[in-house]
Amino acid sequence: MAAKGGVNVSPPPARPASSEPPDPIATAAPGARARVLLVDDRAQDLMSLQALLEPLGHELVAVRSGEAALAELLRGEFAVVILDVEMPGMDGFETARYVKSIERTRHLPIIFLTSHGDDPAYAFRGYEAGAVDYLAKPFAPEVLRSKVGVFVALAEATAALERNRLERHHTTQLEELAEASLAIARARSVAQAIELTEGWARRIVGAQDSHVTLFGGSSEPRLPRKAHAGGAELALPLTSPDAREMGTIQLSGKTGGFTLGDGAILRQLAQMAAAAVDGVRRYEHEHGIADALQRSLLPQRLPEIPGVAVGARYRAGGPGVEVGGDWYDVIPLSGGRAGLVLGDVMGKGLPAAIVMGQLRTAAWAYALEGHEPAAVTDRLDAMVHALDGSHMATMIYIEVDPVSLEARFTRAGHPPPLLVRPDGTVTVLEAGGSVPLGVSDEPGHAEETVQLEPGATLLLYTDGLIETRDESIDAGLAKLKAAVENGPAAPEPLCQHLLDTLGEDRSDDVALLALRAAGAADALQLSIAPDPAAVAGLREQLRAWLAGHGAGEEELSEITSAFSEAATNATEHPSDTRRPRVEIKAVLLDSQLEITVRDFGSWRAPHGGDRGRGLPLMEALMDSVVVSPGEEGTEVTLKRRLQAPAT
Repeated sequence: MAAKGGVNVSPPPARPASSEPPDPIATAAPGARARVLLVDDRAQDLMSLQALLEPLGHELVAVRSGEAALAELLRGEFAVVILDVEMPGMDGFETARYVKSIERTRHLPIIFLTSHGDDPAYAFRGYEAGAVDYLAKPFAPEVLRSKVGVFVALAEATAALERNRLERHHTTQLEELAEASLAIARARSVAQAIELTEGWARRIVGAQDSHVTLFGGSSEPRLPRKAHAGGAELALPLTSPDAREMGTIQLSGKTGGFTLGDGAILRQLAQMAAAAVDGVRRYEHEHGIADALQRSLLPQRLPEIPGVAVGARYRAGGPGVEVGGDWYDVIPLSGGRAGLVLGDVMGKGLPAAIVMGQLRTAAWAYALEGHEPAAVTDRLDAMVHALDGSHMATMIYIEVDPVSLEARFTRAGHPPPLLVRPDGTVTVLEAGGSVPLGVSDEPGHAEETVQLEPGATLLLYTDGLIETRDESIDAGLAKLKAAVENGPAAPEPLCQHLLDTLGEDRSDDVALLALRAAGAADALQLSIAPDPAAVAGLREQLRAWLAGHGAGEEELSEITSAFSEAATNATEHPSDTRRPRVEIKAVLLDSQLEITVRDFGSWRAPHGGDRGRGLPLMEALMDSVVVSPGEEGTEVTLKRRLQAPAT
């Protein structure tokens, strides 16, 4: 073996080089100098080759053994190899056979150099080993330069074609990646996100099989694995936006193997998939809380209020729609009145559901305190302002007196209610409107009054029933009126009819609340001074009034006994001389009796040995007894359904 001399050569590697393929687009980049690998164990011959080929302007890489040549070929791309045959150790023939056995270099042109002259057998061995040309030493420099130039030109043309192909392929992959990111981002479940990720991964890189594994609890979906016979050839982590390892994506079965470009594009897909899965998990968690909260806040059953019939329905938006802030309620008020509230908090998800719950609770409190509709709405408006300032809600609140059939209402930015008259004609109650809650700092929501007829119906609804992307609100309201005119009169069937007719495929939540005035009620209203002696006269008036409406003797005895207990307590306990009166109101409607006894002022402690048993006695004689103490006095409400129908 000749001395190395002063030529710049690459030593053989201390360990095998990595077989990971280089980035095909980077190696085929335009403007890069063609690389020529020179292999000869004689330093002076290498120097001669470099001197001959240097004028061509190519990058020349010189090594002095077959082992070093193989190492260089694994590290980079070359246009042509000039390989000396006679080398100690791994000679040129053996080196050529190794080069041709590697998939990436099997088509690399090899020019053999030999000092064996024109021996045909020797030349045949070279061609058999994989050489494309054969030069005998000494050779004419022009011949070598010409041959190298031809192969370099061929390599550059091939590289240009490959570069164009790879760039087109890469562009296609980027387009598919963008399409995949949109599809995966729209996933509404973890299982859907996994399925989309696996499918797009196979499509983008041309793999036969893919499998996503998520780390976490057993509740996570595990899709069937369809591994390639060769196992996973490419595996990438799924990393959440906050750098948590969420799982892996494994691919296998690509003809020709995966490239660095495949890995780079799939790494982006894995990041998008992890973000989507993380988002879906958060969405499902928040949606579950919000949905449970909203359903827990909606009334499980509506209260029975004498003189009116009520019905309601709620339907969430379509698949994938977040929980909204729609709510409704029916509030039994003093004097037999009914309070109806229906609203819609702007926004979606848990924040809207929380605000909805706060408004519903506050509406109950303000209504039970006895505030009129405008005052209830003003207080709810102030409450919304007192939150973080980013919330807004629409609401309608109506109080209905079943005796007088008077309805008073306020409407804060909410769609107008419908009045369905007994003959079936429908009127839109446009009056009473004002801005939504949380918009204006100025109080003063307008209050309107409408006189109902026996058998009339009020319909309240949220905007999800009349608003769609394809038509105006006026068109939606016209459809609602037509559906009401063609629907049943009773509140519950009417609400269901409207949902069936108009509520399908709605993108927003829909809430409906209907009240129907059953008919004219009969009432007895009395007021006396707080004197226990006056109770006997009241009892006889009540007895005569009930007897005139067909009450039986046993009922008369039990009802008047309970009334006497409540009225006697009311006359004994008040001590406020500013309003020394006890007010009694009895309402009878559809055989449902409601008696209200109200006093004013503070209570004295009971005295006498037979006192303190009044409440158990009243509860034993009546269907319902409610004692409501307050700052201005106490109200006792007695309810009982008469066995005989009222005449």
